[in-house]
Amino acid sequence: QTESSAMDSRRLCWLFFFLIVLWRWVTISAKVQLCLHRRITTWLVPALQWYTLFLIGSAGILVWSAFEILLKYAIMDAEETESNLRQIWVSSNTTFATFDLFAEEVRIPLWLSRLNILGVFAAVPTFGLSARHVLHLVRISAERAKDSDYEQARNTEWKPATRVNLVLLVIL
Repeated sequence: QTESSAMDSRRLCWLFFFLIVLWRWVTISAKVQLCLHRRITTWLVPALQWYTLFLIGSAGILVWSAFEILLKYAIMDAEETESNLRQIWVSSNTTFATFDLFAEEVRIPLWLSRLNILGVFAAVPTFGLSARHVLHLVRISAERAKDSDYEQARNTEWKPATRVNLVLLVIL
């Protein structure tokens, strides 16, 4: 992966998070929620909520990162690693006089590399547990809204209550 494509990946992730925050800000309005609930088919309303879009996008980023780590870096041999490090050393303004000093400074111990790979596998169930918790809170909020005495709450069942919205923000 080139440095520019890595930068593009990071920019894309930050853009995604910015757009989610913006969409959350727009959709916490009762008027926007009422419009969504009245004009769109039932299955699409929960799909357009900020928390659903965030979970889908985050799952995509997680899968993308896992594939990148497992298929590009975990199987990289020592020669390719040295070649990549040499390119970085030549193209950057380092204070290291020799490549060997530079390589020794940035060398990642094998145990830490393996721990990094385990971290990728640990992220999947962690994300799954968080997503399940979020969806559980949303479902409870939607059920309470259906049974509410307030017409606006009944008409915007997929809009979480303010308290639940803040809890979702903390969890995610």
